Order: sequence, then C-alpha cells, then structure tokens
Amino acid sequence: MADESQENSDVAQSMYATIFNSAIAGGAFIGAIILNIFGPLMLAAAITLMGIIKFLITYADIKNEYKEI
Repeated sequence: MADESQENSDVAQSMYATIFNSAIAGGAFIGAIILNIFGPLMLAAAITLMGIIKFLITYADIKNEYKEI
C-alpha cells in the first residue's frame, strides 16, 4: 500500500490503521451482542458461519484470479 500511494504513504498508513482498528472494534461489539442475547452456543455457530462465508469468498476470488483474459 505504501508503494502505491508514494508521497501520501503516511496518510494511507493512517487510514489503514484506522480501518483495521474500527473493524476489530466492530467485530468485538457484534460478538458481544450475539453472546449476550443468544448465548455461547449461538456465538460458536455465528463464528462457524462467518468462517464458511469467508472461505467461499476466498475460494471464488482465487478461482476467478487465474482465468485467462
């Protein structure tokens, strides 16, 4: 990312850190809500479901990346 932004690399790094920290905080917030409302079993089910979705997205991206143009 720093290579692509060249002279604005400090701004790009700051934006990346802010987005990363916001994503961590958002995940913790959503996890806490699921845990408090539905309990630990549902939290495990939600984590498993999100893992499956992430795997499918990654698999689709890898499959499309190597198509010939």
